[in-house]
Amino acid sequence: MFNYNPKSLKAEEFINDGEIRETLAYAEAHKNDREMIAEILEKARPK
Repeated sequence: MFNYNPKSLKAEEFINDGEIRETLAYAEAHKNDREMIAEILEKARPK
């Protein structure tokens, strides 16, 4: 787990390159998964 320090002036302490790359790869792999997209949108809808 990466410990973020949002007050740091060093980018390495508040930006995790590996986490960003993993997130982008996941998004690329699932960009056409309509069922997943619908589930995400449903969760985001106001109740």
